[in-house]
Amino acid sequence: MLYRLLITGLISGVVAGAVATIFHFFMVQPLILEAEKYEIQSLVVATSEEPSLSHTHETQALGNGILRSTFTFMANVIVGIAFGILLATGLTLYGRSIDWIEGIGWGVSGFLAFSLLPALGLPPEIPGSAPAELFPRQVWWLSTAFASVIGIALVVFNSQYIWKAAGLTALIAPHLIGAPKPPPGAVGFVPPELAAHFVVNTLFFTAVMWLILGITSSYVMQRLDANDKISLQTEA
Repeated sequence: MLYRLLITGLISGVVAGAVATIFHFFMVQPLILEAEKYEIQSLVVATSEEPSLSHTHETQALGNGILRSTFTFMANVIVGIAFGILLATGLTLYGRSIDWIEGIGWGVSGFLAFSLLPALGLPPEIPGSAPAELFPRQVWWLSTAFASVIGIALVVFNSQYIWKAAGLTALIAPHLIGAPKPPPGAVGFVPPELAAHFVVNTLFFTAVMWLILGITSSYVMQRLDANDKISLQTEA
């Protein structure tokens, strides 16, 4: 079982992380770079630059861009593998073979639980925004993600209305409690339009990752099941 989880998580995570990184480069990263300009302008007093150093700074910027892109790719793959293992665990507990269409449903559920529903209280934060304190945000996000997983499972996999009602309660409860708020008077440096654009693009990027995770995980587990059947027939 552990082998199945690791193989499924590794393959689906690498594929999903690699494909999603393409969307990140074109849809999310340009907005981050634009936001960082506002952040720097608000925090650093502009100074004159000697002409002789401009070429050096351009070279450093190019090197930093390559390094940033490399770290972004690695981070997306690592996150993809982690979520892939979680998804494979859910599929294993489910105990049935699923096709790619059902895999999409599992991917959508993962997107809802770990991206969209937490984002209703804590939307993705662009550099230069005015966030709440880190620890309360982490606690609320983890609690919301956990409650969302439980809630979706109760709503989808139970036929009794009392359990469905309990699932809806679990989905709604974190938002009734409310997410942590920024301290009074905190002001972000980024224009609201840019921040809103970042939230939409980031959610789209994560949706792509989760859909690919669902499809790839279902395919890999189908292949593993088929190989297990062949092995059993050969041994018999």
